[in-house]
Amino acid sequence: MNKRMRAWTVLLSTICAMAAQADVIFDNGGTLLLGGLVSTVDTHFIVADNFVLGEGSDILSDIHWFGYYAEGTVPTTDSFSVYIYSDAGGAPGTALFTYTNPVLRTDTGDLTFGAYNEFEYQMDIDPLGLTAGTTYWLGIQSNVDSNDSNWFWSIANFSGGDAHQKLQNWTNYEVEEAFYLTGPS
Repeated sequence: MNKRMRAWTVLLSTICAMAAQADVIFDNGGTLLLGGLVSTVDTHFIVADNFVLGEGSDILSDIHWFGYYAEGTVPTTDSFSVYIYSDAGGAPGTALFTYTNPVLRTDTGDLTFGAYNEFEYQMDIDPLGLTAGTTYWLGIQSNVDSNDSNWFWSIANFSGGDAHQKLQNWTNYEVEEAFYLTGPS
């Protein structure tokens, strides 16, 4: 009976681990460790980058991104607002979804500009079905007081991108931000 119970425990653990895994459904690239766009509520800047999901990979459950704090201290805890916008002629349009869910922050062990700790962030959301082949925009903004720290969303590519930053109007900086999206396996 003890061996049978152990076998069931192993089987159940394996099933639970498989259920917790997620598949990458969009990958915009990892950080280059050479810069980012400031995106903090206190400076009134917000950054967004576009994405398109493929057929069969159109359910979003986790949002992952890279960034760093500069010109200040790294706060003990993070707070972010994450937005999914419609597309408005090649720029972010209407905010379709807004999330302020808890964020998991992991120090990557890398330094941006050789000076600032690079972090990977993860936000779990309730599974969200999006329309395959449709352009959406992911907006990320730190809610941490910039008097303490300015937060920058790390750049994945310095040329040919569509990342926009907004103060009053959206401006295309023609870079790509470092993020990837996952969905249920």
